[in-house]
Amino acid sequence: MTLKCNCGSEEYITEANAYDIYQYDGDNFNFQRTERIDSEFKLYCRDCGVEITLPPESDNKNSTNSAVKI
Repeated sequence: MTLKCNCGSEEYITEANAYDIYQYDGDNFNFQRTERIDSEFKLYCRDCGVEITLPPESDNKNSTNSAVKI
């Protein structure tokens, strides 16, 4: 099974779930730590950026979702 976005892409990315914290000491930015964000898992098309909604297992021919199985 292949999952393909309506734009034709087969590559997907996740929403960023972490960020780095830096502190400026007057001369440089110094890394302090990484904090994680507990958020819902989401996928986006790498090419067009649309959020991917997986099609129902039973039928994807009449689906209006962002991705189709091929």
